[in-house]
Amino acid sequence: MELNTPRLLLALKTKAHFDLWAQGPAAFQAATALTVADGYPVFPEEMDASRWPVQSQRPEDQCWGAYLLVYRETQTLIGSAGFHGLPDAEGHAEIGYSIVPNYRRRGLASEALSALRQFAAASPLIRSLGATTLAGDPASGGVLKANGFAPLGDPIEVDDPDEGRLSVQAWHLHL
Repeated sequence: MELNTPRLLLALKTKAHFDLWAQGPAAFQAATALTVADGYPVFPEEMDASRWPVQSQRPEDQCWGAYLLVYRETQTLIGSAGFHGLPDAEGHAEIGYSIVPNYRRRGLASEALSALRQFAAASPLIRSLGATTLAGDPASGGVLKANGFAPLGDPIEVDDPDEGRLSVQAWHLHL
């Protein structure tokens, strides 16, 4: 499954992608013909298959997973974006995204998020989207605002197993 934007290809991450990555970035590059940008993955869990369990064996559910962000002009893997799993019973899905530092501030995260938002809006399964950012992160907040999201309440403190105590902001978009 792929989503297309003027500058990006969003390619659904598959088991094959995770298996190739486990062999190392060089093996991934050789097998996919993609250049891997410096700094990818932004977060190690982006390419850790154990952190992205198969949500469903049904082919029609696979689209609610994570996508590789490929910068078309150079065929470079620059980030990840996608859904954190299947929509819930109320039609809500959580999304996330990351872009390596050298490709930030170009509108690429907004472009990727727009493609995911449009895809979700076309689905009868989705009524709303949510996202979580670090509180006080103006860049991520700007990406979400540009795509119609609004902050949901005040920031809250959470304990992250990898990062410790964090202040995070929840965001919401009604479709």
